[in-house]
Amino acid sequence: MATSSSINTCAQDYSNINSVKLFECKSTERNAVEELICNNHYSRSTVGVTSKYCFGLYYENTLIGAAILANPATPGVASKYGNSKTTIEIRRFCCIDNTPRNTESYFLSKILKWLRNNTKIKTVLSYADPYYGHNGTIYKAANFKYLGTTKKSTVYYYNGKMYHDKSLRTRYKGKLKPYSKALIKARSNRMLIKETRPAKYIFVFEIT
Repeated sequence: MATSSSINTCAQDYSNINSVKLFECKSTERNAVEELICNNHYSRSTVGVTSKYCFGLYYENTLIGAAILANPATPGVASKYGNSKTTIEIRRFCCIDNTPRNTESYFLSKILKWLRNNTKIKTVLSYADPYYGHNGTIYKAANFKYLGTTKKSTVYYYNGKMYHDKSLRTRYKGKLKPYSKALIKARSNRMLIKETRPAKYIFVFEIT
């Protein structure tokens, strides 16, 4: 796997490419993948998402897939599967629509290989969200273990964007982040729209 900071993106149709092996997975910087994630991931956002490792999937130096991995978002989750030093969560993962079948599975397999060869990570955690029609197909194909479901969650809509409940409590060095303060103020003014979401499916992969 190569390393890159390229941010070239393209809306071309790659679905007729004969083999996903023509794609290259690269460890990259967060700013190289944020635009593609915001345009193609169902969340349409990276707000509140920390990052430890970022990856891009490229075809001839054009970015067609992106991933952000970080320590588990929910406090205490890492201790269920290992510890914070050896457990990582896939926070964002997506490819553009017009790619061949198995592109996402190929991309995921390359990320797992990179983690195995370059880190001490032992456990990779991810969630599939049925609210968006996801049931974890790519995780099942990559031999992730299904561990059940989370609890139902709460999200808020404000100014056309969706925020998770924890966004109202996000802190940096003990202080609420500016967007958290803005959301709290909007809630006090009854400007937030609340929605309850179904439980997510939990998947874990053990790196050996």
